[in-house]
Amino acid sequence: MRVRYAETDKIHVASYYANDFVWFEVGRRQLPRSLGRSACELEAAGLMLPGSDTQYESLRSARSDDDVTILIHRGSMWPARVRVDGDAQRPADQVVTTVGHTVHAAVHREGCPNRLPAQIREVRA
Repeated sequence: MRVRYAETDKIHVASYYANDFVWFEVGRRQLPRSLGRSACELEAAGLMLPGSDTQYESLRSARSDDDVTILIHRGSMWPARVRVDGDAQRPADQVVTTVGHTVHAAVHREGCPNRLPAQIREVRA
């Protein structure tokens, strides 16, 4: 993705931490697609994955109009939770700008805990 002007401060640095939440969500929404399903299809089938923990650490700045690649992969897994790790990189110089993770609980629409589907459990970390 490209850093948008609206995501930067007066000196064109994307320094506002809330951007990380949005950028990593874009990456996380692609993870189910890599399994052949969309996040909306998983939700329609009754599996919800609300976030229960989030942590990001900014290491270097991305600037207005920089290309940034969000790399997402499955981290630790428990029967009804999954950790999704990721980092943001500037491909032009291979600099990692942000690292982080989110933890998601698997629940039914009613909010009851649900085991993660085999399709998610089988994804290699």
